[in-house]
Amino acid sequence: MSKRKTYRSSELKAGKTVHIVTREIGPMASTYGVASYLIGSKSEPQPQPGELHPYRMHPLVARFAESRTDAWKTRKAAKAEADRRQAHELSRLRA
Repeated sequence: MSKRKTYRSSELKAGKTVHIVTREIGPMASTYGVASYLIGSKSEPQPQPGELHPYRMHPLVARFAESRTDAWKTRKAAKAEADRRQAHELSRLRA
């Protein structure tokens, strides 16, 4: 049996890095990529509403993100998923 490549919400703790597949909607097709975030502690300062925080993610935000999409353990696994989605998008356009 193979190892699980995604985190469960109970595993999302401070100090872990999660990788999330992103999607940019373009005029003809969507482009898929990978965004990496370090889960910070609850006590560190958080960005103001509407302000981007480049690399760190609050633990509650990480749990919310994991409830909406997969939080991958490795960048390689997330990149493979992004490539799979990109190939599916391109084959859909050709059909």
